[in-house]
Amino acid sequence: MNQPGDPLPRPETAGGYGTRYAHHARSILNVIIGLSAFVVTCLLLHALLPFPHVPEVSPKLRFFNLHKDEFDTVFIGSSHIYRHVVPETFDRSAAGGGVPTRSFNFGLPGMHPPESFYVLDQILRDKPSGLKWVFVELEEVYPLSRHARESAPRPRTRSARRTNQVNENAGTRRFLYWHNPALTWMAVRKSLNANGSRAWWKNAWFVLRSKTVRLHLAVCLKNLANIGAAQDFEEVVINSSESKAEQDHLAQQRGFEPRPENMPPSDFSRYREEIAKYAAKSEPRLLDPISEAAYREFAQRIRDHGATVIFIVPPLLDQSDLRFRNEADVGARVLAFNKANLYPTLYDPRVHADREHLRFEGAQIFTRFLAERFTAEVASSRR
Repeated sequence: MNQPGDPLPRPETAGGYGTRYAHHARSILNVIIGLSAFVVTCLLLHALLPFPHVPEVSPKLRFFNLHKDEFDTVFIGSSHIYRHVVPETFDRSAAGGGVPTRSFNFGLPGMHPPESFYVLDQILRDKPSGLKWVFVELEEVYPLSRHARESAPRPRTRSARRTNQVNENAGTRRFLYWHNPALTWMAVRKSLNANGSRAWWKNAWFVLRSKTVRLHLAVCLKNLANIGAAQDFEEVVINSSESKAEQDHLAQQRGFEPRPENMPPSDFSRYREEIAKYAAKSEPRLLDPISEAAYREFAQRIRDHGATVIFIVPPLLDQSDLRFRNEADVGARVLAFNKANLYPTLYDPRVHADREHLRFEGAQIFTRFLAERFTAEVASSRR
């Protein structure tokens, strides 16, 4: 026993240091406990915090949540749904075919999978009691480009333009909010090995060098860590009290918004040439395995809710005939309108706002075609 004035014992001989590396093990354990507590706290906060204010997305989700039991039909997809499906016209045409509906357009500008899957999941989580028909735009999951292209000329292909748009929006709340672990993993897998043909060791190397993968993973971590959540909460409070005009507009238009401009006559001949070129090389094309698996999964979720899923391919320059493997067991009908030879009216430049979008008159024509095929090919088999 030490007497007063005796020197303190050496640390390694003091009580608690009988094992050579016990203090290192205790430090590591403390770090693990601290990190685990941090992760659990972040996940709990993420689950409890209100849905962030995401421009264009939040107003529609808020409106639908308030009126979810008033609609039995929803349309989900990109601007090719948002600008092209007129709910009032669809309901009138469907009723004329013997199938009364009350529809809502959940299309959003630039919303492609995986984001569209996230919005679909939010709709189903609201548990709308009368939901019968869910129309989902059919297109492949696509990742970010590995290189930023903000300064590059406007890409001419649809996929390149979408990639460019996502690159430009990569730092926004619109890009952040849907990055949960499942959808982030979907985007990462599409980036790494879309066709399932690359060996696992090549995937591992690609993870290390891919800017796309690193970006998706970083954004997912940022989302789950609730970085910027205080500002999001403030924006939710502010916008919830200032959105009456927006909600009234949604009630009137039911989610549809037309393109106001017309395609310039000087572009007519070039547009016709492009359509002819794409139509000439049109051929069946299988969805990549990751996209197909995702659509099958969400089709099953829709059926579990008691509704019927219909996949739509809207009028597009791209005339590819997207196909599922073993189509008979998908459990969903595909209504494709990217066939200029079958729907020449939809490819008349006089009903177009630009190369990719119809103006209001064209949207009404497309909506009537969609309703007619729906009542004849889908609803009739459910009666």
